Amino acid sequence: MMFFYIILLAIVQGITEFLPVSSSGHLVVLQSVLPLALPDPLAFDVMLHWGTLLSVVVYFWSDIVRVVRGLFQGGEQSRMGWYISLASIPAVAFGWFALPVLGDALVRSPQVVAAMLVLGALLFFAVERAHVRNTSPRTLETFTLKDAVLIGFAQAAALIPGVSRSGITIVAGLSRGLHREAAARFSFLLSLPVVFGAGLKKGTDVGLSVLFSADGLIYVLGFVVAAVVGYGAVRFLMRYVVSHSLVVFGWYRLALTALILFFAF
Repeated sequence: MMFFYIILLAIVQGITEFLPVSSSGHLVVLQSVLPLALPDPLAFDVMLHWGTLLSVVVYFWSDIVRVVRGLFQGGEQSRMGWYISLASIPAVAFGWFALPVLGDALVRSPQVVAAMLVLGALLFFAVERAHVRNTSPRTLETFTLKDAVLIGFAQAAALIPGVSRSGITIVAGLSRGLHREAAARFSFLLSLPVVFGAGLKKGTDVGLSVLFSADGLIYVLGFVVAAVVGYGAVRFLMRYVVSHSLVVFGWYRLALTALILFFAF
């Protein structure tokens, strides 16, 4: 049963990390219903984290190479690289200074997660309604500094569980008039520095010794499943968002809110 739960958690993490439905909201539900006691929850979380990061790197590898190369060679890709770097600053600052003050117990409470899920759903409905009237959406070639700053602050807000990093950053891009594919692509590229930094910090707290412990197979299994499922989730969303709205995810978030409140109260 332990391996079944591990695979289930990794699948849920791999899917919900990238779809705009909030991975933390799903984990609140799972932790309420699953009789699971992990030997080292932090280590398992780190391995899932690195698994989903790998899936984004593999999918966007050609984009990553162009952006990194552009930082040294100049040109259009250099501009995008600097925008990604600038847009990452708010999330780093918020995670470093604000989250420790707010406290993990507060931001991860079922009530806070439920409230963020509802607010996110309402934001999806409002932005999608406005975006439908946009007859000439912009591409990444017209991306500006103002776009980067706004989407960067949106990503910072996603550190509060229930917001959904992919959801809030894609919606922020749509609100700036970006094409759906452009908003989604920048959203995922923007995730790389912050997700890598968070994984590195957590990884140093855990260390590599857990992989060689008696429970090492659990962590490796979670990593592999999260990476494979995460890749599928990224590929699905990039294809879906080109011609579909996020409204269906908004309704899903409201249903998940009802489920969380049911288990909480």
